[in-house]
Amino acid sequence: TRRAPAWPEAWVTLGRAALNAGRYVAAVEALQRAFEVAALGGDVLDDVLEVRHDLERATEGARRAARVELFFRGDGPRPEITTLVIEQQLVVKALSSASSSEEEEPASSLFTGGGGGTSGVVWECGLALARRILDDADHDVDTVDLRDDDAVLVKKKTSLGAGFSSGASVLDLGAGTGIAGFAAALRGARVVCADVDTAPLERTNALNAEWAATRVAVARYDWDDDDDEAVSAGAL
Repeated sequence: TRRAPAWPEAWVTLGRAALNAGRYVAAVEALQRAFEVAALGGDVLDDVLEVRHDLERATEGARRAARVELFFRGDGPRPEITTLVIEQQLVVKALSSASSSEEEEPASSLFTGGGGGTSGVVWECGLALARRILDDADHDVDTVDLRDDDAVLVKKKTSLGAGFSSGASVLDLGAGTGIAGFAAALRGARVVCADVDTAPLERTNALNAEWAATRVAVARYDWDDDDDEAVSAGAL
């Protein structure tokens, strides 16, 4: 594709290679590009229906890859298992040129994390924190003890999740998709998730409405706006 960027078959080959390797977003980008290049050059792809099918497979794979599910087992003699569902944002990108043939018109290209920027992505650190919140096991945690006005770093065995029991109040600033805040709510805490872009949070709220509706509030908060009182005046 570098030597012949205007050759649609090269993009098809690249897209199929990415699809076979499980790199779904890259496959979508390459296959979509094949349709765009063909349309711009007035060409027709040799096996347009098969390429369309490959694009649909890549699109579905990207959707599955963008979905994160975490599970929490409650307490009691017959504990229920509740699922926390997070979907990273998939944004439709408009074609640079419409295809001249209805048969050649492809599905729209999808990109993870678009639109909401970094707030639409589930980061590894957020996923690790959410898993720790939902975990009842004790772990070594560094804590600070004040002894005779001196700060002493002490390692303690503790369960992070135990601190988010029913009745706890949590404010998750810069919440992104809300994966950590919603994990705390899954343990029973009352949570306010705030970010400048609330679209990913609203999506998470909708996906988990069955159990999160009464536990999570979403608020807009802009770090750079000193007058933004959405969190203090609203949800809290």
